[in-house]
Amino acid sequence: MMAGLGNNLLEEDLRQLRQILEPMVEQFVQLQALLLQEQEMLRQRDAAALESLSAQIAEQLAKIRAIDQLRQRVTTQLGKRLGMRPEGLTLGLLDKALGGNSGLQDVRERLRQSIQQADALNRENKAIFSGVLAATESILFALQGGASGPTASYNRLGSRRAHSRFNLLSKQL
Repeated sequence: MMAGLGNNLLEEDLRQLRQILEPMVEQFVQLQALLLQEQEMLRQRDAAALESLSAQIAEQLAKIRAIDQLRQRVTTQLGKRLGMRPEGLTLGLLDKALGGNSGLQDVRERLRQSIQQADALNRENKAIFSGVLAATESILFALQGGASGPTASYNRLGSRRAHSRFNLLSKQL
């Protein structure tokens, strides 16, 4: 009777874990959509839209964190029921301990892919933002009469200048 109860608890934990993981994948897909919107707003330099989108992204990340905390709790509980230590516990290890046909590997792979895609988009957005920021700072610095820094440029004959200065107005004027 006790073994039956133990199996029922394992099955319930596994069901709960799947019910947590599926929406988590969807939350990362939604985050990707927001990051794509952010990318477009960065390219358009739409500060108002970026501010609004930033709040939406923060809200989405908060949802993901909340779901992840629940996932960690259920994963640890399931691992304990299987006699596994919580340190280093992964969905792959749980799947293996459950006989390899729990369905966790599939959802793990989809989750991993959605996380990697969101991370890649976030890194692209950081690069775009850094570029926009550097260009803005360069223009502001040039407007104040300073050199734009070590960026290379080309002279009017097409030759590359290694230690160029950015001049807002041509010296020929």
